[in-house]
Order: sequence, then C-alpha cells, then structure tokens
Amino acid sequence: MVQESPQPPSWARAASDENKNLGELLSFASANYGRHVDWFLKHHDTGIKNLAAVVVAETTLVGVAVSPNGKAAFLFFTALLVMLACAAPILCWLAIVSSRQSYRASLESVYLTAMVIWGMGLASEVAVGKHAILAARCPSCTDRTLYPKRWVDDTFGAESCDDFVEKKLGHRKNTLFLYTVTLIVIGIGACGLGVLGACLVWHNR
Repeated sequence: MVQESPQPPSWARAASDENKNLGELLSFASANYGRHVDWFLKHHDTGIKNLAAVVVAETTLVGVAVSPNGKAAFLFFTALLVMLACAAPILCWLAIVSSRQSYRASLESVYLTAMVIWGMGLASEVAVGKHAILAARCPSCTDRTLYPKRWVDDTFGAESCDDFVEKKLGHRKNTLFLYTVTLIVIGIGACGLGVLGACLVWHNR
C-alpha cells in the first residue's frame, strides 16, 4: 500500500526549492517576538508601579488626614481618597488590556516562527554533515525533531494562528494569566484601601 504524501497548507505550495526569503522572515519574526516581549514587560512593570503609587498615596493621605493638622481639610482628603479608589480599577484595566495586546503580538510572532521553521524543513528530520555526526555524541539521541517538542506540540497542534493565540491567552499557567491575577488583587486592594480610608477620614472629622 502506497502511503499518500501530506498535503501542504493553503498558504504554501510545493516547489523544487524553498523560498530564499525564509531566513529573513525568521529573523523578522524573532526580532518582533523580542520587541513585543519587551513591551509586555514594560506594561507589566508600569501597571504594578501605578497601582503601588496609588496605595502609597492613599496611605499617606490617611495618615495626614487623621492627624490634628489634617482634620480641618477632611473634605479635601476624603475627595482625594475617593478619586484614588476610582482610579485604581481603571489603571488595573488599562494595564491588563495593554499587556494582553503585547502578549498577543508576541504569540503571533511565535506562530510565524514555527511556520517559517516548518517551511525551512527544520521541524522534521534535518540533514547534518557526516563530520558533525562522527565528531561527538549528539546532545539528544531520542528527540524526533530538531525543533523542541513543547514548541511542536503548542504551535503545530493548532489549526490556525488565531486558534493558537486564543488557546494561549486563555491558558491559566502562562505569564499573562498570573500577571492579570496579580494586577486584579492589587487593584482590589487599592480600591478597598481608598474607600476605607475615606470612611475613616470622614468618621474622624
């Protein structure tokens, strides 16, 4: 029985040789991945710093407001604490949205890298010179592909780029999910601290 050869995807066609621009496309995808990861980390740090600044400001305002010199302006301090309590969830939401967008872009670059790797034939058996094979023992003798297995399972198991991205965005073990939970916890704490602080200042007027 003759085994049928696998059909190429809709975006590729069989040719006598690979596209010469695949190497440049791989470099482009890798550079984009690094760029978007840097943006994600920047949004990550900025979001936490903004919420931390809100918490510090609320704590300082409460301390000043309950002091003898601050009771005269209790309305001013109460209004500021309420504003900070309202600003906390807004800052939290903005940080989550911006981080999610940059994380999505990095995932798209990962998928593009996998497609280029496949197009270059590096996701299957790779031809290696005899001198390299005979010179020393290979770092791995059991892996079926040069491409790491987890990368193959993640990207090659998806039907499309959108499918891959959506699965990763909804995964509960990735960095984005943990960061989102961290932001929500800090945001709720900052909002609650502002409300409690306003109530305390109003009660001690």
